[in-house]
Amino acid sequence: MKKLIFVISFALALNANAANKETEKRISFAADLLASLAEDSETYTVTPNKDPKLMIKELALNEELVESEADFEAHWTVGSEAWATDSLLWGAENMMGGIEYVKVVLFQILEEGERTDADKIKYADAMLKVERAEQILRSIKSVKYGVAPMGAVQCGVTFQSLLIIDTENGKIYNIVMEDSGC
Repeated sequence: MKKLIFVISFALALNANAANKETEKRISFAADLLASLAEDSETYTVTPNKDPKLMIKELALNEELVESEADFEAHWTVGSEAWATDSLLWGAENMMGGIEYVKVVLFQILEEGERTDADKIKYADAMLKVERAEQILRSIKSVKYGVAPMGAVQCGVTFQSLLIIDTENGKIYNIVMEDSGC
């Protein structure tokens, strides 16, 4: 009987691990779609946690983007305030806010361009990638979103970036839509 319980427990553990790996692949694929549209992107590994704030804090401390936990807490905010340019704020975001960030930047690129047919086709293709990524991410409950002062630097001004957080596997995907420079 003990052997049967062990075998069942082992099989369930393998199945759970396989499910986590499949989820990780799907999140990574969606993040790669968005990264293909971004000026820059990077993937970080932290300790998995159901609380995305703790994962973001670990990232900020590991990358020495804050001096201490108290510094991180002083710069933590909830809501759209986290998107303020050059604020050095960190914050939680929802999926709609994160996807909107990507769409707004893509639209700005179109508007600032020459608006040729090629520009419009490139924009339409980009929007299809955003919609595909959104569809994938929407189906995964363990994905959370954040905002970080890890974006482009333009003339000494820091822009925010989107964090896609895989709480089950400890991955944070940083998506930087703006280009650096002056």
